[in-house]
Amino acid sequence: MSLPTISPLRGLVEVTRLLRAREDLPALLEAVARTIGESLGYATVAVNLYRPAWDDFEVTTVYGNEDARSVLLGNTRPGDDWTVLLSERFERGGAYVVLSGAVDWDSLGPSYVPQGKSTDDPDAWDPEDALFVPMRDQHGRLLGIISVDEPCNGRRPTDEDLDVLVSLVDHAALALEAAREAAESERHQRALEELLDVSSRITGEPSSA
Repeated sequence: MSLPTISPLRGLVEVTRLLRAREDLPALLEAVARTIGESLGYATVAVNLYRPAWDDFEVTTVYGNEDARSVLLGNTRPGDDWTVLLSERFERGGAYVVLSGAVDWDSLGPSYVPQGKSTDDPDAWDPEDALFVPMRDQHGRLLGIISVDEPCNGRRPTDEDLDVLVSLVDHAALALEAAREAAESERHQRALEELLDVSSRITGEPSSA
């Protein structure tokens, strides 16, 4: 399989640019997923955003494979399920590599398994392999999880591959945190303006926000 590609370095620059772009959240997440897929050569990239009110993760963005999008988009997975997938035994340099047979996927709710066959090559990507990288804010709090699948080279990632992926996701987390802070600031500003407007109508004095 082949996809339009950009170099990993260009991908890092692109994700860094998103920090200053002030995109709205959906556009930002689409850009992050696309950049990771195109720069590192993954046919499917999904963004799972953490929802504190429910302690779960919602698939808000799926780049690439249309079948994956139809299966995954809008699905939620409880935090307890992700505790299994982000177990220390799967951790490699900040990423979590879950090899085929390591977990019972049927017990973890809906998941997408791409077409393909297992081989005897220990370095070949298996259709039931999975690769996750957490997005954390500057205080270490979990914002979401990036899931990548279907590497175009058909190989399991090397340590160097994972280093680049983790770096891209770390920058994406900064962009996500900045976007959320900007949205929260805008909501506060609107609330203040509405409060001042109500106050001015009560007192008969003009408001100034």
